[in-house]
Amino acid sequence: MRGMRNMLPLSLMLVMGCAGTLAGSEDDPEPVGRIDSPLKSEGERLFFDETFGGNGRACGTCHSKSTGTLSPSNIEALYAKNPNGPLFQHDGADTPGGSTFQRLRTRATVRIDLPLPPNVSIVGSSARTVSVFRGIPTTMNVPALDPVLMADGRAPTLQAQARDAIFGHAQSSQVTSPQLDAIASFEKTLFNNGRLRRYASGGAPPALPPGNTPSEKRGRVFFADDNPANGNPVAGRCVHCHSGPMLDETSPGFQLLTGVPAGTRFFSAFVSELNPGGDAQQTFRFQNADGTTTDVVSADPGLALITGDAANAHQFKIPTIWGAKKTAPYFHDNSAADIPAMLEHYDQYFNIIGFDLTEQDKLDIAAYMQLL
Repeated sequence: MRGMRNMLPLSLMLVMGCAGTLAGSEDDPEPVGRIDSPLKSEGERLFFDETFGGNGRACGTCHSKSTGTLSPSNIEALYAKNPNGPLFQHDGADTPGGSTFQRLRTRATVRIDLPLPPNVSIVGSSARTVSVFRGIPTTMNVPALDPVLMADGRAPTLQAQARDAIFGHAQSSQVTSPQLDAIASFEKTLFNNGRLRRYASGGAPPALPPGNTPSEKRGRVFFADDNPANGNPVAGRCVHCHSGPMLDETSPGFQLLTGVPAGTRFFSAFVSELNPGGDAQQTFRFQNADGTTTDVVSADPGLALITGDAANAHQFKIPTIWGAKKTAPYFHDNSAADIPAMLEHYDQYFNIIGFDLTEQDKLDIAAYMQLL
């Protein structure tokens, strides 16, 4: 399987969301998040209040004011309050047209229906679309600072992303270009991290915190310089795939080690391959340009469903991990309930390729992530 070439033993991709609460921290006391005002901008009104004549959902139905996304605990509270609310329908159901929402309530994933590329088919099926289940991407920090939108990068602009969400999730086509522009402008004001707010306003790129405790300082090593020419240890370094100002791209040191170009934004964290969520898998057949075919067994081939290239199978966007401590679950399919579960996934991944994260390593990484 061509996608297996993406199993590179030196990467530790802490792939997760980046949302959080409206609160600062000791090293970042500046208030973050949306600042409430009695006067809403048009974009804010459209985002939180407008349903566009659809099924009752607004953008804010799935993108909360406090985190920019929804967790299972958020959804369970909404379900207890009103099991017939706008969230509990359509792509939130366990099956199309169904009336149960266990997956949404426990994993906080929604169904995404994607067209198959012309050269891709599902073995044993004549379908030209495929359903995948993914977590709700946060609207915090990303709109202002990250040009790559969605886990598979399929939305070229914020306006296109909003339009697709209104069409697909809210089941409406009653939205205008000026309304989409207003929504996009409002989304660019949403932050849960003061460092990133200042960076978006023209400030210096955020620096990695130094760490205070011995555990935090040991954890920082995983996120620091990974250039082997500097004599630094290289195995299992988070910085390999969480480099750059936003901690969301592959590093120059990783390029020296593997040839993967620095600044790469899509990579495999081996989530789709290991399928820790136990999602139903299918065989996707890719017709290659040279006339050969490549079969990929997966619940969600990720970027390959957009590019039609089997070499991109299982690859997903590397997200920023600034503020990641504030949001769970993690990975594109929300299969890691919290940071310890996410690190257990990487431990399993590394066990396959002959490298172990020690229990102390995991504790140190988790401690440092509380500073980001």
